[in-house]
Amino acid sequence: MSLDQLYQVCIGLGLMAYAGLFVFCIATWLRRITGLAALLASAVSLAFLTSLAATGSSVLSFALELSALLCWMLLVARIIGLSPTNAFEARMRPVTWVLSTALVFAAISIAAAWTLQVTPQEQTAQLRVVFGGQVLVAIAALVLLEQVVRNTRDDLRWRLRYLTIGLGTLFGFELVHSACGLLFSSYLPWLLVIQPAVFGLAAPFIAIASLRNPRNRLRANLSRRFVFRSGVLIASGLLLLMLGGADYFARMLGGDWAAALLALSLTISVVVVLTLVGSERVRARLRRVLTEQVFASRYDYRAEWRRVTEELTEPSPDFDLAQQAIRALAGVLNANGGGIWRRNASGLLVPLQQLHTTWNEALTPETSSALIGFFGEREWVLDLQRLPEEAPEAIARADDLRQLDGLRVLIPLVTESGVFGVVGINDPLIPLRLDWEDYTMLKLIGREAAGFLALHEADRELAESDRLKSFNQMSAFVVHDVKTVMAQLSLLLQNADKHRHNPAFIDDMIITVRNSVSRMQGLLAQFRDLSERSLEAVDIKQVLVETLAGFDGQRPLPTLQCPAGAVHVKADRSSLAASIGHLVQNAVQATPEDGAVSLTVVARPPWVEISVSDTGKGMTEEFVRTELFKPFASTKGVAGMGVGAYQARTQIRAMGGDLQVSSEPDRGTEFLIRLPAAAADE
Repeated sequence: MSLDQLYQVCIGLGLMAYAGLFVFCIATWLRRITGLAALLASAVSLAFLTSLAATGSSVLSFALELSALLCWMLLVARIIGLSPTNAFEARMRPVTWVLSTALVFAAISIAAAWTLQVTPQEQTAQLRVVFGGQVLVAIAALVLLEQVVRNTRDDLRWRLRYLTIGLGTLFGFELVHSACGLLFSSYLPWLLVIQPAVFGLAAPFIAIASLRNPRNRLRANLSRRFVFRSGVLIASGLLLLMLGGADYFARMLGGDWAAALLALSLTISVVVVLTLVGSERVRARLRRVLTEQVFASRYDYRAEWRRVTEELTEPSPDFDLAQQAIRALAGVLNANGGGIWRRNASGLLVPLQQLHTTWNEALTPETSSALIGFFGEREWVLDLQRLPEEAPEAIARADDLRQLDGLRVLIPLVTESGVFGVVGINDPLIPLRLDWEDYTMLKLIGREAAGFLALHEADRELAESDRLKSFNQMSAFVVHDVKTVMAQLSLLLQNADKHRHNPAFIDDMIITVRNSVSRMQGLLAQFRDLSERSLEAVDIKQVLVETLAGFDGQRPLPTLQCPAGAVHVKADRSSLAASIGHLVQNAVQATPEDGAVSLTVVARPPWVEISVSDTGKGMTEEFVRTELFKPFASTKGVAGMGVGAYQARTQIRAMGGDLQVSSEPDRGTEFLIRLPAAAADE
């Protein structure tokens, strides 16, 4: 059988199929089973096949072919729910936009074919304009069909199975058919031959779908993903157009330039596509523009709420609730990180967690008080680039906020108990002017995250309280034994004057015993609740000198650097000395004898910073984050209680300060204590 004979057979099959479909649509329309859209599409398709049988491929048949595609697209749009009364409503705007775009490109393509008066079998570069429009119409048809398939309700999806097969076959073939014409400046003969049969193959599937789908209305639920998923198909069509244009100019140049220019164009296209797809900034900008231009509201609240819930509840090996909360809020603004400050017992906002930032410093008392007061009263999201007039002056002139590199937005974490903390988000990947929708979304997610974080912190504190209860029971025995030893030593001291047979020996014994009693009294003082002690102005230099005196003879010997004159902090003297002594002791134990342990004091109002650094073995970031400050978790075996670092940070925070750690394995560790500065007469 020759190609001409096969072509006649295919035309015959197509004509029979669409004649039957047309009659079927008339009958079902009269019985109010199907609508006018299916009847119109079948009629135009029958006219197209009749034109092929009568005149072969011509400008008329080409115009009827594109008209048939547009009519089938109209049927799909009617299934989605498009009508003349709702074409410009927000939920139907994407469908109207796709259908209108296809109509424009079809008109351009038909006008070009009519002006040039060439048939698709002719091989001429001018046909690329004709084929290019046909490619875009086919892509638009697939876009609409994809929207129906993905977003129709599950209980109605069975109605679409055969319609998807029929129209998917038709639209897919048209895309391949026209794309080949675009690339080769002419239709491939064998594709042209089987085209009528492919049209006819779709007819029975469409008829079955019409019976399953009365009046062709399924009211598909439009999704925002429609725009972004369909972008893949649109991008592929634009790429084909660009390649066709490159081939057109290559043929104009002629010679070996043609193949070289086509290969270069293909390479450039691939590189451009990969660059755009791989750029998070470009994707974010495109998503923002499409959302603002296509949809009435910027956010799909159902999808956003599901995303946030999944991020806050789905566990994973590296799951950290605070980081997930930052990620959920940053995702709204297309930012990549931020930080959380939690309100502590003294009303100070101290760092809880960071994500892709270095915001690990506590906010000053003035800034903390201003933020907590403002968020407790109004619960507004603050854009630091456009602060509202109601914002306190302390926030506008807060140096500690301005020093946080990239900080853009502050979001309150509010629970029923008040302000739990504050989330800071860094600059978005694209320039952004926040409006009421952004503020509303951030506030809602902040509320949700605050509840999760408050419950998580309450659970952690309850677990620590249980462990502390066990420790208190154990410490009761220790205190009892210490008191017994103190009583014995006191009695020995009282009777020592009766045994002065060896004066030198007795004098040394008395001094030793007296020192022991003093040390035991200091130990007992550490068991008192810090809240029972009064904070006063303490000369930090004097405390450090006295503390380091106890390390004489140890290697390495700690060194001290202080500014000239007295530097006062507001603290409890004994607790501060114990905390610093513990940190120095740890530094000495972790550092080899040829290493260095140093203490440095720097006044940075309103803080005084005390740095305890060493050149020891250091710690991993994971250990610092999860183990260092966990009570009763010690790396010293039975020799350690595992409460030193935890107790030091707890006592320092109770004094209104904070303790931060920076460490790297084999490069040493630095503990940085920040305490409120005080005047000497306080």
